[in-house]
Amino acid sequence: MDKIKWVANRMPKTADASLPVMSLENVKKARAFHKSFPQYAETPLAKLDGMAKYLGLGKLFVKDES
Repeated sequence: MDKIKWVANRMPKTADASLPVMSLENVKKARAFHKSFPQYAETPLAKLDGMAKYLGLGKLFVKDES
């Protein structure tokens, strides 16, 4: 592997780490909504050992939601 493509995060930094839309209550509602679909299934994490070694990391995982 010769190149790694990445994109810088250009979102403005904010001091407010608490977003009302991400409240525990809203997260629970969203999770219940998704679990209500008959085809819902949790997707496992894929372990990327080669990429982790290349990047000098102990472990690297990715979640495939495609």
